[in-house]
Amino acid sequence: MIKTIIVDDEVLARLGIQTFLADEENILVEGCFSSALEALEYLRQSGGTDIVISDIEMMGMNGLEFIETIKQEQLVIGTIIISSHSDFEYARQALKLEVDGYLLKQEINEEELVLEINKIYMQKRSFVSQSQDKLKEIQQFADKQEGEDCFYYVGVLKIRKEYDENGKNISGQMNENMLIGLLESILDNYENVHLFVPRQKEMFVIFKFSNELEQQTQKNIIDDCCYDLQQNVKLYINRTINIGLSGKFAEFGEVLMYYQNAQQAVALRFYNGDNQSLYFTSEKIKKQVPEYVFSTESFIEDANIEKFQEELSFFLEECQKNCVEVNSVQRLLIEKLNILLYKVINAYSLPETLLSKWNQKLEIFQVVLETEEERVLKIEITKIMKRFQEDLLEQLNAEEFRNVFHFIDRNLDKTISLSELSELSCMSRASFCKKFKKRTGMTLVQYVNQKKIDKVKGLLHNDGDTLGKIAEVTGFCSENYMVRVFKKVTGQTIKEYKRKKDDLN
Repeated sequence: MIKTIIVDDEVLARLGIQTFLADEENILVEGCFSSALEALEYLRQSGGTDIVISDIEMMGMNGLEFIETIKQEQLVIGTIIISSHSDFEYARQALKLEVDGYLLKQEINEEELVLEINKIYMQKRSFVSQSQDKLKEIQQFADKQEGEDCFYYVGVLKIRKEYDENGKNISGQMNENMLIGLLESILDNYENVHLFVPRQKEMFVIFKFSNELEQQTQKNIIDDCCYDLQQNVKLYINRTINIGLSGKFAEFGEVLMYYQNAQQAVALRFYNGDNQSLYFTSEKIKKQVPEYVFSTESFIEDANIEKFQEELSFFLEECQKNCVEVNSVQRLLIEKLNILLYKVINAYSLPETLLSKWNQKLEIFQVVLETEEERVLKIEITKIMKRFQEDLLEQLNAEEFRNVFHFIDRNLDKTISLSELSELSCMSRASFCKKFKKRTGMTLVQYVNQKKIDKVKGLLHNDGDTLGKIAEVTGFCSENYMVRVFKKVTGQTIKEYKRKKDDLN
């Protein structure tokens, strides 16, 4: 039974969600709350629940603050935001908090909600169960170590997937029982190394050394063990094994923390699939991801895919250079790709159906989280962006303003007149103005200014560009005029905008 609670200050929204779940045999709604503070008090008293379904904007504590608190206090397994806001800024903040689901109230239905709850519960419950299994097995090992003057390292073992030059997985099937037997027979030769195979075959080893053992001797033992594992695995199953090594620790009760440390280390193989290192260490891992924005300008042009590939490669190279934790890179990449999709669709005033279609695609999440090599990730993400570009062009080609949007994109740095656009679309000026306003919800001047300001926002990230230079390349007649238009379009000064961006990052 999946236990859930619903938190929303709108009574009709609470009742609607509760009605969706009323007939589900495996889902129990434990409570409905009109405020986050009320829900927080309940969770603290009850010891927590499985899934929390929450709105964002509520009086007192908002939904994002609520979710951050219950995750920190470990009162919930999974979290779902259900909001009436399609503004991507909310989704961006939710991604930073690692919210598990983000659904829009106006688009949600019973089938989608039930599917999301079950998916999140299965993923999270599996992780919790595995953690508990690891803890039990490790505790049994720890009980035998009491009183010994020693210290430990954790080594996480990962069998690497094999890819061809086009990024296709060619790993084939693997007999896990045979693999475990092979590893056990190899490690039988090392009295300092102990293999653990919890449920779901998430394997790791613990290196145990006496405090009296010289550091170079410890390193030699680890090197020899990792070399034997790699050579024998490659020989018998023609696959590569990677090992991530944690830092050194003396308190055995900290082993799960150092297990996670070793997981971060083994993930570093992502940056270089051909790396022949015996093992990866966590010593230089950083969590600070380089701030980066993918360009949305002229996205429908063929050359833009090449530009996107260059930007993606540059971003990943910067992450590798700074040895950034791979999980942090994945989360930021998902966020930035979704922002790119959102901005491009809105830049061309395209129907919400296209935005909804790509918002619901799980491909980006799956590819980013499941691909184990940087080289393959670039191939797969490029394929997705090409399909997105094709969808975009199909929508634009199906409407009468496609040439107008193309022309505006290519001539933003010039003066764009109503006469040339009405002539381009074979309409009278009056007819053009009426249809353009209906299509975009803006006048031509408002639309062009919006596009120019979007371009200005992107250039503000370049420290070397002055406001005068930015005004010149974005087609404004002067810096002062650009500043006035920026305030009119965004509702804030350039200085306020930059300060807000810095605070969010």
